[in-house]
Amino acid sequence: MKVLPVSCSLISLLGVTAPTTLAQPITPAQDGTGTIINQNDDRFDITGGSLGGDRSNLFHSFQQFNLDANQTANFISAPNIHNILGRVTGGNASIINGLIQVTGGNSNLYLINPAGVIFGPNARLDVPASFSVTTATGIGFGNNWFEAIGSNDYRNLVGTPSGYRFDVSQPGAVVNTGNLGLSPGEDLTLTGGTVINTGELSTPGGRVTIAAAEGGDILRISQPGHLLNLEISNGGVRQQEQITPITLPGLLTAGNANSHATGMAVNESGQVMLTNSGSRNPVSQRNRVSGGGGMAIASGNIDTSGGNIGGEVNIIGSRVGILNANINADGINGGGDVFIGGDFQGSDRLPASQQTVINNSSFISANALENGSGGRVIIWSDGTTRFNGNISATGGVNFGDGGFVEVSGKEQLLVNGFIDVSAANGESGTILFDPENIIIDGLAADVVADEADGLSAGENNSNVTISAENLEELEGNVTLQADNDITVNQAINTSESVELKAGRSININADIDTSRGNGNINLLGNYNGANAINRSAGAANINQRENTTLNAGAGNITIRLGNLG
Repeated sequence: MKVLPVSCSLISLLGVTAPTTLAQPITPAQDGTGTIINQNDDRFDITGGSLGGDRSNLFHSFQQFNLDANQTANFISAPNIHNILGRVTGGNASIINGLIQVTGGNSNLYLINPAGVIFGPNARLDVPASFSVTTATGIGFGNNWFEAIGSNDYRNLVGTPSGYRFDVSQPGAVVNTGNLGLSPGEDLTLTGGTVINTGELSTPGGRVTIAAAEGGDILRISQPGHLLNLEISNGGVRQQEQITPITLPGLLTAGNANSHATGMAVNESGQVMLTNSGSRNPVSQRNRVSGGGGMAIASGNIDTSGGNIGGEVNIIGSRVGILNANINADGINGGGDVFIGGDFQGSDRLPASQQTVINNSSFISANALENGSGGRVIIWSDGTTRFNGNISATGGVNFGDGGFVEVSGKEQLLVNGFIDVSAANGESGTILFDPENIIIDGLAADVVADEADGLSAGENNSNVTISAENLEELEGNVTLQADNDITVNQAINTSESVELKAGRSININADIDTSRGNGNINLLGNYNGANAINRSAGAANINQRENTTLNAGAGNITIRLGNLG
């Protein structure tokens, strides 16, 4: 099946007048699934379909699925239906600029279109449970798959969806420029080859996941208790020639689309750019989004705050960019969790990115607002992480400790941002930096300022991680952990505790002074908790240059070697 040009409904949603409009924006596929569309003015009631073998899953098949700003797609459910899954088989991207709702049952809704999905500025949700949109070529049910194209034996599709499969070399894109919100505690998931949010995603106390996959990936989902595990495995592309996803520039350039409606534009080279309305030049070269799968871009607003405990945000892909974003996981009695580019120290609960960038106009919060402790914020990549943004995970104003923040790149970390894990009536939290090598030097600020604004910025081979001035601005106890060496070339003067943990050696070439707050100074070389694979051969040492001082005031100074090497 050959993909047709992007439909004129894309043109209309992006603010460009189309010469014609689709008479029937939602049409059923004539493939035996049995989906029925009844139009009532601007509402399209969706009934019929096919039930899975356990009668808890309802499947629909559409030839096309689009909505204008004043239109509603109404999926009619029943109390026994746990999941509604709708696929789009016609080869056109879905252009959704209206309301998607579910009535008659408390059903989760899955929408799958491998050609691509874009939510316009008027897109919104009225779904009683969770919502997932994907450009996968299949959604798994155990060992069986709901195929996006071709025939299905619905009797075998029972239980809960367990994964997404991307059987094309370049999976389609998902773009949200609208306001997609769910009820408290629900899951809002966007998965595709490229996933970009410039609008709003919200579910109070729930979970928002943006996951970008590459061709051949299988994104597996399991939910032990309330923990979402995401595992990406690549079994190679079983090319489905009848699926040819529309490229992201193709989605955005059809009909000379208006960049103000999407927050994106396409330059003369065919690159997608994030626009900057505050600049005279509406497109910043540093915010360009290069092609290829596995890219997740979060801009706009992502909000899981508003509950007793803040919700969870996951943003994963081989390349992850947080550009001009506000991510909020605050909770009244405890901060939530934010995972960008991976999990703690790259553990396998979440797939790790190769490049993670957070620019200086991005704000991430996981605060306890009244009582309890701040939450967790993890910024990770297996390659290079550039952090130039702002993170807050503070304790409650009445009581509670500060939270935990890790910012790291396994191979390279460049930091010039602000982090606050303080507590008004409790203990300060912990800030952890843990790449392979750490160098503290005044050059770090210049390096990061040059590189932090875009995913396509050139690589920088500097080992400089962070400047001493930036360390002094952080609010919380700082732990610098390296699998290999830590070198301090610039004096550190802070009121917080400072802990240096090196898999091999620590070299103190400048003063460390925490006496203003009587913070502790802990130096641990040959650290047992480091990854020995990344440790260079040789004996471990803790070296202090002549005429330098360590001053903790009334705090403690600890210097010791472990036995890793």
